[in-house]
This record gives sequence, structure tokens and C-alpha cells, in this order.
Amino acid sequence: SIVCNDALKVDELALLAQFGRASVDVKVVANLPYNIATPLLVKWLLKTTWPPWFRNLTLMFQKEVAQRIVAIPGTKAYGRLSILAQWRCDVTSHFD
Repeated sequence: SIVCNDALKVDELALLAQFGRASVDVKVVANLPYNIATPLLVKWLLKTTWPPWFRNLTLMFQKEVAQRIVAIPGTKAYGRLSILAQWRCDVTSHFD
């Protein structure tokens, strides 16, 4: 199913219940706008229930955001977003 909604406000678990879906079935594919990419990723990765409501995330970010997500310690881009994403996920960058 394709759902059009405000991703920052939606209750993902309630949405899954509405469709009668188990969280293990959900694959998220999105091209995220710059202004919500970081808040949305943080929202998804800081859920108190873990494992998460999704099986996997395939996300497209603006280049600079992607660089922050995959940054390694000691680099200028490394920070909160890098730590959170790499703590909760296996992150990779496929395009430049």
C-alpha cells in the first residue's frame, strides 16, 4: 500500500494496525526533502520499541545529509546523526 501522509506526524504503529500489517513486512522507500530528512530519520530511529516497525529503509537524502549519516569518527561530518544511524542501522551510501 502507498500511504500519503505527513511523515513527521503519523503514528506508524497505528497505521500498521489500520492495515492489519505486521511490522516485519514494512519496507520504506523514500526520497526525503532536506528540511525533514534529519528529524524524520531521528524520529524513526529513536522509537522506544525495538526492533523497529519497519524491515528496512531505502532512503535518498541530499548529498550533505547522506555524508553525515555515513561519516566515520574523526571527520568533520561525524556527529549525532552519524552515531544514531550507525548504532541502529547498517548504513551505506550508493551514489555520489
